[in-house]
Amino acid sequence: MPLQRRLPKVWLHVNKKEYKGINLDTIQTLIENKNISGEITKDVLIANGLVSKNDLVKILGRERSEQQFLFLLINLQNLLKN
Repeated sequence: MPLQRRLPKVWLHVNKKEYKGINLDTIQTLIENKNISGEITKDVLIANGLVSKNDLVKILGRERSEQQFLFLLINLQNLLKN
């Protein structure tokens, strides 16, 4: 049997990036329980143990609410400023 048929068809992604997903409701409970006001930065997430220093963060949403839209609007405004 030829070599290409004997090898598994799994490719290793050398440059694959792993993201740490954080849901908006997790951030909302963090704001309510820890009484955090102002910007939610990566430093705040690190201090509260949601991510580690070298993690890439991706914000996820389970449902739509007014608070989530407000949070997304603030993030978009910050991105547009930079």
